[in-house]
Amino acid sequence: MKIKCGLACSDLRYFVGFLAALVAAITFLCYLPALRGEFLIWDDPGYVVNNPHIHSLDPRFLSWAFTDMSTGFWLPGTWITYAFDYRLWGLDPFGFHLTSIILHSLNSLLVVILVVRLLQCARKGNAGSDVHSILDGNGILIAGGVVGALFGLHPLHVESVAWITERKDVLNAFFFLLSLLCYLSYTAKETAPPRPLPGRMCDISYVGTFVFYLLSLLSKPMTVVFPLILLIIDWYPLARFKRRRLAGVLAEKLPFFLAAAAIGVVTMNSASPFTLVTFADVSPWSRILVAGKAVIAYIRMMLMPVGLSPLYEHPGNKLSVVTLEYGGSLLLALLVTVCAIAVARRSPVWPAVWAYYLVTLLPVLGFAQNGPQEMADRFTYLPSIGPFLLGGLAAAWLWSKAGGGRGGRVVARRTMVVIGVLYLLLLSVVSIRQIKIWNNSVSLWNHVIENGFSRSPLAYNNRGMAFLEMGKYQQAIDDCTRALSIQPSYFLAYYNRGKAFMLSGRLDLALEDLNRAIAFSPKYADAYAMRGEVYKAQGNLDAAIAEYTAALALNPQLFEVYNYRGIVFKELGQFDRAIDDYNRTIALLPDSAEAYNNRGVANRHLGRLDQAVADYSKAITLDPGFALAYCNRGIVLKDMKKYEEAIGDFQKATSLDPDLIKGDLEMAECYRAIGRPDLARQAYQAACNKRSEEGCTALQNLK
Repeated sequence: MKIKCGLACSDLRYFVGFLAALVAAITFLCYLPALRGEFLIWDDPGYVVNNPHIHSLDPRFLSWAFTDMSTGFWLPGTWITYAFDYRLWGLDPFGFHLTSIILHSLNSLLVVILVVRLLQCARKGNAGSDVHSILDGNGILIAGGVVGALFGLHPLHVESVAWITERKDVLNAFFFLLSLLCYLSYTAKETAPPRPLPGRMCDISYVGTFVFYLLSLLSKPMTVVFPLILLIIDWYPLARFKRRRLAGVLAEKLPFFLAAAAIGVVTMNSASPFTLVTFADVSPWSRILVAGKAVIAYIRMMLMPVGLSPLYEHPGNKLSVVTLEYGGSLLLALLVTVCAIAVARRSPVWPAVWAYYLVTLLPVLGFAQNGPQEMADRFTYLPSIGPFLLGGLAAAWLWSKAGGGRGGRVVARRTMVVIGVLYLLLLSVVSIRQIKIWNNSVSLWNHVIENGFSRSPLAYNNRGMAFLEMGKYQQAIDDCTRALSIQPSYFLAYYNRGKAFMLSGRLDLALEDLNRAIAFSPKYADAYAMRGEVYKAQGNLDAAIAEYTAALALNPQLFEVYNYRGIVFKELGQFDRAIDDYNRTIALLPDSAEAYNNRGVANRHLGRLDQAVADYSKAITLDPGFALAYCNRGIVLKDMKKYEEAIGDFQKATSLDPDLIKGDLEMAECYRAIGRPDLARQAYQAACNKRSEEGCTALQNLK
């Protein structure tokens, strides 16, 4: 369909809106299989599953969200979205995945609109004669639709969407794209001569640009390069340097540069200590070679998305410049840069796209290496828009050149549509296959190990953790042992193998591994806590308390360790100290049903029956399926001679957990107390049927 009106006409806006919504809807449908995904043994526990802070949306949570740097990043915006998800869904991964899919779909919509707006600017300013001829209404729509579809459906973006931890990617991009759209609105209002700078900076579109930019930084610091992106856009397609003084253009970017500098300093000083490869491990020359490889490899992956992996492990310094993979890639990246500069005056679109690509990649090219990866699919989320834009322009150019006569043009264009649809379908199929890899931890790490990284200690350790969660202790031990055979100093593998040994009853071996973990990483608090669990299992309660205390000295936020120590204090008869620890657990994790139940036990032993009942009731409110809390409350109600209420609790407890013999025995005692030996006999019989010697004996005595 030929659009004959100008670019600002309402018809074009209607088609752009429809096209953007269509791309977003297709993207959403493509990612529906991700809703079946689980939380993964790769940062998801720390970000969500074991993160008590996201369980509330109160001022204390907001204070934590805006000050926490435990992940190595400042992510208050991301934490807030997790807290909203938890409020709606609890710890159901379905809801967390749904939010990420919605954000990615919206990003695809915004990409369509942004590309159309940029191309309108290029056509309006007659900037770039190399593309101006194809930027009629149809050309702009084709380019916008192609770029949006590539962005939404490309398999490289699966990692950012299907991995709950990478919520920060899609959220950061959402605000980044909104900020760019606001900036285009701001520049569209420019007058000649320009308004004074203070007046321009008070413009609602300028304010919106800055606010959305801050929100993108609150989500992930990758967009610290945003001010440079604005300068690239100022050069092309806006051509502002031809109409404005350089000093004025730079001055209006000053707030953006200051915000970027602040976030950059914070991020550089908050790197996570739990990585296999750190900045200090990698030489400057190795970082340059890895960066050169990544620049070219990402483009290859965009063109041919095969061999994608959740992990591309960093080689450290074990690489050479005289290889095609590293030296060749670096040389090619430099050559493309030189060519882009050479054609800048005649064809500005090429250097503008290349500059955008390089600048958006700059924060993740490994110059400040912190992590086990030399590359990652997620790092292409925003940078890919540049190469995809060239793909969209190529599609628009082919459309404009297709066919000679009218009949030939129709056939050629229909062929193009068929090929384009088939290509997008192929991308969708590959993306859906890629999503399946991210569905659970075992499939994720199996894929890594089976596809070129069989020497990765991280992969074996994390798969071992997945087996550990599944109760497959020997498989967990085998994987951690393999990780240690590759990297003998990998303290996390010692920790996880020690945990597997402990849970399988091999306490001496567990203690040996935890000792090694602590020797390699003396500040790893979890290892001390787990060593405390081993001592507790061995009956060495004083040593267990010492280990828990050491863990809490290193990390006072380990709420579960307070609970563990409280249990040991209770077993030692130190009920007041136990209650103090349960109180600390509840302060850190207000919805801990277990802590309330344990505090109820301690209060009962101290004779504080009303407080015990209140604690058990709170535990039941938090977890209506908590059979032991019902049973414990029933015991206290029995002590208070409230037999009918106690019987109700015992009945509920045994219905929730038919193997809870204690509930049958206590219920029988209540029936005897109210003069119902027949019902008492039934309760004792139920306990006896469950092979309770006490129940069988009581049943014989009752007869």
